Amino acid sequence: MEQGLVKLGLEEEDLKTMMKGAPEKAAIAWLIRKSTVTDNRWIASRLHMGGPSYASKLVNQVRKARRGELWKLRRKVGKQVL
Repeated sequence: MEQGLVKLGLEEEDLKTMMKGAPEKAAIAWLIRKSTVTDNRWIASRLHMGGPSYASKLVNQVRKARRGELWKLRRKVGKQVL
């Protein structure tokens, strides 16, 4: 989660005031699911995204994105930190 926040220039506190379906939250959720075995319940709670099924839906949207904002955010958060 921290890696995604840093790459997007966000603080954890920012998540509380963002819409639950904000593209930035979806990209961070995708990164967490891709990189860990953390479940959607934890992700939804920690990122203030509503329920686990909604978090899962957003993660899948990011995963399937081939262009547009979600694709750009996926590429941004998915880059390796050196």
